[in-house]
Amino acid sequence: MTEPYPVVSESTLAPAKRRMLMRTRGHDELPTQRPGTTLVFSTPQGYVEMPERRHLNGREDLALESTAVSVIDVRPRTVQVPLTVPSKSPADDFTLVVEFRCLVTDPEIVAAAGLSDIAPAIEAQLRTDSALVNVGMNYAVSDINSVRDVANRRIRAACALEPPRIEGMDIELANVKVHTPEDLVKFERRMRDENWEQKVVELKGRGEDNEARRLKEYFDGGPSAVASIALQRDKLDLNEAVVAAYAEANAGRKQLIDLFNSLPEAYRDSMAIDAERIINSVFDGLLGPAPDRADHRLGGVGTAALDAGGSDPGSAATDGGEGGRPGEQGRRYDDY
Repeated sequence: MTEPYPVVSESTLAPAKRRMLMRTRGHDELPTQRPGTTLVFSTPQGYVEMPERRHLNGREDLALESTAVSVIDVRPRTVQVPLTVPSKSPADDFTLVVEFRCLVTDPEIVAAAGLSDIAPAIEAQLRTDSALVNVGMNYAVSDINSVRDVANRRIRAACALEPPRIEGMDIELANVKVHTPEDLVKFERRMRDENWEQKVVELKGRGEDNEARRLKEYFDGGPSAVASIALQRDKLDLNEAVVAAYAEANAGRKQLIDLFNSLPEAYRDSMAIDAERIINSVFDGLLGPAPDRADHRLGGVGTAALDAGGSDPGSAATDGGEGGRPGEQGRRYDDY
């Protein structure tokens, strides 16, 4: 609850009593004069301000003749005047808060009026402007920023032409506010939080997709690539990674040899090129590629040529002998 302004308090005074053959008032009959206030006495001649700022002893003529006393706040004050105006929807209203700087210029007139709250009086004067009262009729509560702009301009124009008037006071427009409805605040906060949450989920999803694509590339590269990333992330011991890599390589070579040995003898002879490629890949895995790899073309070498000791598969192939193909140059396994 706001403090009373501009009349802080009013007290009725009983007739002064005689004490020691003199009329006087007790200190408990007179109000305390707080800083920033003045006393106005109600006398048969009218309201009179106490001209001196001092402690009263109760024997002052003004205090003895008065029937009432008022405490008036004479400091500058900012008074807030709430003003409710309808919106486009019957379910919602806009609440405007208009702030005025107020100053008591004539305490006696103010005491006579007895206003302890001037906000209703100012509001009543503002409501005489029909355009101001209907300033929000064309707007929904979600258009509150537009209403702020329109209401601010309308109130400033109205107060410039005809400012609120209360006798004995100076009143000047200070500020115009439009409070956001509580329901709109809750709705916008919920929408904001939901939007933020969706962005977080979307960002997490993109990160998971990127991670999945990276892992897929590692898995597509085989167990060695998987072991490499596990080693990098401290999920695998280096010795374990080496053992696993060599075990994988040996298993692959064994599968190739087993596959070759499982072929029928006649099929091996007819598929000499494929057999040599298999053997070459095994030697490449063990010893690395031959230095002249780029200069050799794989020729057909049958199993009979492999069994002939000291024979030159290349020459046999050149001469068109058995186990070779004319015009093709074979490869010697001692190149390794």
